[in-house]
Amino acid sequence: MRSKSYESFFSIWIFFFIFCFLLVVTFIFSVGASNIRKYEMLPGVVSSKNQVMLIVSSKQLEWFYHNKVVLIEGEKVSFSIDRVLRNLSLNRHKKVHQIFLSVPMKGYLVNDSISIGCLQKRVSFVSIFFEMWKGG
Repeated sequence: MRSKSYESFFSIWIFFFIFCFLLVVTFIFSVGASNIRKYEMLPGVVSSKNQVMLIVSSKQLEWFYHNKVVLIEGEKVSFSIDRVLRNLSLNRHKKVHQIFLSVPMKGYLVNDSISIGCLQKRVSFVSIFFEMWKGG
């Protein structure tokens, strides 16, 4: 059977709209469902065999209370808080806290500097997109 030109053109439009609809649904689902973890790297000093000392702000201290793992060299490691010395003053206007973490580590000596990643928050793809769009 020979199809007329308008019949085949109509079927192409139907397939095109179905494809676009499925593409938009897939994009909306992937954008809304994705949570990207945002980590902040904090400098610390190895104070003993399995202990790290950090100087943190009040906001960063809350992150440690809410998390159970930290990143050391890109690997997730569980930790516990040994002690916290609050309200140390570096200058008049800024209060900081000294925190000691028990973290199992290999290959570090006392007084080695270390960078520890703490989960700051989870953000969606859309918020990162609009933050980049604004340029900030």
